[in-house]
Amino acid sequence: MWKRISRGSVVSELPSRRGLEMRGRIDSIGRGSSFSAFSRIPTGAEGVASTLVWICVCGWAASARAQQEPPGAAVAPLGAFTRAERALLAPHFERGAVILVEFSDDVALPGIVMGLPVRAAAADLAALLAEPTGYPRFMPALDTVQPIDRRGSLLAYRWTWRTALFTLRGNALVTRWPPPGTRADRPHRVDVRATGGDLGTGRLVWRVYPWGPERSLLVLSARLDVRGANWITRQIQDGIRSVNRSFNIALGLTMLLSTRREAEQRAGMRGLHAVVEEPLPEPRRPDVDVVALAPTLARGDLILLELHGERLAQASVIGRCWNEPGAVRAVMHDPRAFAPALIAGSWAHVLAERDEVLDVAWGVRMPLLGTEGRLRVQRAPGLVEMHAVEGALRGGYWRFEQGLLPWGEAHLVGWTRFDPRTANWLLRMLVDGTPDFGLGIVAGAQVMVLRALRTRAWEWHEERARARTSPPTP
Repeated sequence: MWKRISRGSVVSELPSRRGLEMRGRIDSIGRGSSFSAFSRIPTGAEGVASTLVWICVCGWAASARAQQEPPGAAVAPLGAFTRAERALLAPHFERGAVILVEFSDDVALPGIVMGLPVRAAAADLAALLAEPTGYPRFMPALDTVQPIDRRGSLLAYRWTWRTALFTLRGNALVTRWPPPGTRADRPHRVDVRATGGDLGTGRLVWRVYPWGPERSLLVLSARLDVRGANWITRQIQDGIRSVNRSFNIALGLTMLLSTRREAEQRAGMRGLHAVVEEPLPEPRRPDVDVVALAPTLARGDLILLELHGERLAQASVIGRCWNEPGAVRAVMHDPRAFAPALIAGSWAHVLAERDEVLDVAWGVRMPLLGTEGRLRVQRAPGLVEMHAVEGALRGGYWRFEQGLLPWGEAHLVGWTRFDPRTANWLLRMLVDGTPDFGLGIVAGAQVMVLRALRTRAWEWHEERARARTSPPTP
């Protein structure tokens, strides 16, 4: 029923009664890039927040594939949530934020689509986004914005971002599209194109939909490619695409949340998302209809962030597997099988095994991001539950459950809550200064685990298929 057609891609041959063929991206290795001038060392959130760039760029890799280049990040199309998807995901938007991490082919970078509701009128929110000279007041990723040229609805500008280790500079062009008029299903739209500099090239597309009286749904679609942008990333000879993906998630989510705060304060809605001191509820399985979401999950993996005030109650991830349940189940129960697929340098060793309980040592060997700890893994049919009991991420909780779609395809639903500050000193410094980056790190990690499970399940499936077809050894 299931077969893989190329490295990095899968096809699900569904039963004929469905007559469907779904295709998705698994993962692949990206290309490397570079870095810029080192500068002064500021203190406080200014230097801390931007340290994420240094973390992320150290993970990008050089690709040796000799194939036709896809459209660059600055011109490749960027998706959005359709009207049907916005309606289906409405309950999840109300609980926090929704992120769709799109699939892509072996060399193209995926688009990231994320959204959350804002208590401000759509026209006012669009006007805030259309004037980048005001960004430094509320976006932690920008120190200065210097206009270069303004022509009608277009504004070209230079930006500067001073970090603890270097200064990033670049150029961008913002375009505000005409208002949507009386059509409620059409959004206000603002495009930002990164035309060059130390964060490379790419695009950000803001869409603002009316979402009830004096409310909006703010959606950001992002694809930034920094792989060839600066000196340090050109020195990296090994790395992974998932770090680039996590950077886009973390930076985009930080911009989304900071824009919401500014817009709501301007609208007189202060304190709506203040820190809630009461205990957070225990993480639980998200209330999702995976069958209804199947068309969306053919585009990418979904992340649901549930927020209580400014705190993360849990991060959930939902993804299709394009595989048989047996392959996914076998990989879920063996951390040694999927851990190496998480990130370059990751590893896991089983220290002890008692019935369905494993004590597992794990770690990541990588400059700046190196860390290690110990997990207690509880296995049961169709699920795996992990508790971080020592070292990095101590106190963290993860659970993944396997489900079955009506046509026989496996899917995964996972949920977690952990404090990324406990991973290592660098992440602690980063998240202490800018908590929104921590939310992005957690979200990116959830996608990383899901895609590692899916990738390894396909490898397991192929290994079994080869074993069945190989002639017996004499």
